[in-house]
Amino acid sequence: MCCETGEAMSALLSHPLGTSLLSVVMCAIFIVSNITGYNIFTICLHPASLLSDPHHNLYRLLSAPFFHLSLIHLVMNLMAHLSLSLALERKTGTLLYLYNIFLFSVSTTSLQYGIAYLVFYFSSNGTYLAECSAGFSGVLFALLVFDCSQEGALFNRSIFGMFPVSNKLYPWVLLAVIQIIWPGVSFLGHLSGILIGYLCIISSTILTCF
Repeated sequence: MCCETGEAMSALLSHPLGTSLLSVVMCAIFIVSNITGYNIFTICLHPASLLSDPHHNLYRLLSAPFFHLSLIHLVMNLMAHLSLSLALERKTGTLLYLYNIFLFSVSTTSLQYGIAYLVFYFSSNGTYLAECSAGFSGVLFALLVFDCSQEGALFNRSIFGMFPVSNKLYPWVLLAVIQIIWPGVSFLGHLSGILIGYLCIISSTILTCF
């Protein structure tokens, strides 16, 4: 067991610093939060709380992406994080990579809050305002959009090994498939990540994207 743990740690530390650091931080947060018995409601992105008391709830915009609801939630996001981040960090460098992760984290949750408010304002539907969401997947969708744009629209990617999809459509098809397979996940969080990813590509001078 010690050897296996040591090998896993060595493999992790052989990755670029930023990718390794984020992985360790998310794992540590999950372990500590479960040991201490934290209340997920206090750190998740809860738009209704932001709307009613923004000064005391702004921290949710940054805390929500780094907390996870379950072990499988954490593991799946870590696997996607490693597959997307390794090449990006090696290409851009650690400082720019971490800067963009911070930017994606805050902008994705901010957009999610904004859309939830607009849906409520125009339709009186408070479903998204009442949603309590957490996890790194919104940031991952933003990274995915950028990664697909770098490969080009003519290349294909596989949706969970089931069927190929062009890079141009891949984020949208993945969004739909995930929602069908796991209907309880945050559709608005994933959608916000996709939109931030495209905003990054279109307006790189503002967002200083990869």
